[in-house]
Amino acid sequence: MRDTISKGLIQKLMCDLIYANARFSLLSSHIVYH
Repeated sequence: MRDTISKGLIQKLMCDLIYANARFSLLSSHIVYH
C-alpha cells in the first residue's frame, strides 16, 4: 500500500517538474524574443 502511494507521489513530482520546466522554457524563449 505504501509503495503505491510513494509511486504516485514520485509521478506527481515528475509531472510538476516537467510542467515547471516547460513553463520556464516558455518564459525564457518569450524573454529572448522581445
